[in-house]
Amino acid sequence: MKLLYKSFCGRYQIEFEGQDNQSLFEQVATFQEIFENDSNLTIENVKVASSDVKLRVRGTSESKFYEMYVAEGSKMAGYRLDYTVTKNGNMMFPRRKDKEGNLIKNNGWYRYEAVKKEDSVKEQKSAADLSKNAPY
Repeated sequence: MKLLYKSFCGRYQIEFEGQDNQSLFEQVATFQEIFENDSNLTIENVKVASSDVKLRVRGTSESKFYEMYVAEGSKMAGYRLDYTVTKNGNMMFPRRKDKEGNLIKNNGWYRYEAVKKEDSVKEQKSAADLSKNAPY
């Protein structure tokens, strides 16, 4: 059986092939979870156009990191959604929960903000000063 599927946002058209309806259902569901789950994206109450959402793969030959991100030029540029790959590597899904199992704000979307070197040095000095005055 073959199924020609067009995504909700209209950006993707893909053909699935399977032996039965269940197989086709699983393939479409996986596709939707990865590529369509944020086609009507709103972050911090701001609507993000689907054309501003891009896919990115980073990493080395040993490990790869998958993410969806909001491109430059958008009001919400810099936000990203990480994807997790199962240990056996045959499934991936968006990371919506933290390590403790709590839902992440904005349905998993976050803005990466690097710690400035001078801020890090200030924090280290502050911690050193506090430890000098510790009662133990």
